Amino acid sequence: MTNAGISIRPIGLNIPEGRQSRAAQADTVAAARVGTDDLLRWLRQRWSSGASLTELGKAVGHSAHWVRWRLERYTEDTSH
Repeated sequence: MTNAGISIRPIGLNIPEGRQSRAAQADTVAAARVGTDDLLRWLRQRWSSGASLTELGKAVGHSAHWVRWRLERYTEDTSH
């Protein structure tokens, strides 16, 4: 790669595009697990219906923290 003028990033160095790509892929996989094409809407509906973060996390294959982060980041009001 260096012969082609492409620098190799050090191990562990993340770039924003890589993080965004991994987050989008995680959302896609989680949505497929619960059979929806709109993961955020699915999470919001279940959260407002009384599902716990732990229950939602188990359903989508992620931690309760991951679910909470998605809801807080993409939802104006996360009060339950």
